[in-house]
Amino acid sequence: LLLAGGAAAYVLLDPLAADGPGTAATVPFTFSAVRDYDPQGDGAENPDARGLAIDADPETAWYTEIYQATPEFGGLKEGVGLILRLTEPAVVSEMVVVSPTPGVRMQLLGELVGDQREVLAELTTDGGTQTVPLSPSGPSQSYLLWITSLADEGAGGFHAGVGQVELRGTPNPE
Repeated sequence: LLLAGGAAAYVLLDPLAADGPGTAATVPFTFSAVRDYDPQGDGAENPDARGLAIDADPETAWYTEIYQATPEFGGLKEGVGLILRLTEPAVVSEMVVVSPTPGVRMQLLGELVGDQREVLAELTTDGGTQTVPLSPSGPSQSYLLWITSLADEGAGGFHAGVGQVELRGTPNPE
């Protein structure tokens, strides 16, 4: 009985327990900016609609341009995406993505260090809402939602849509 009581107390008080009282809640972070990113093309990827990916309305969406021939941007480039900037640096532990285009492959990349970005998550969209855990990383203020393969748009072309993206994690201590 004593052993069972001790085990219960440990679970309730352990600050490392996933859902225990010592664990800070995961919260959505606020974006200060979103920018379209097309480094291997003309530098723009539907910039007038980029805010639709973070407008808190999953029914509206930012879409890539339509590419011909293959889902890999017609062989023209490796990808396009959205640069997401938080209001302050934070440790992000999960991403929520709503995409109206099933079959799109994308990654969440960390802050640019030198000429490289760390891959924090990879997913293939299912046409709905997906919550994706991220690889552990330090605090950052800038993230890149990088699209590497598009979905068939039904008229001979390929594109991707992002109806909503949200980054969540534990708030920084004050």
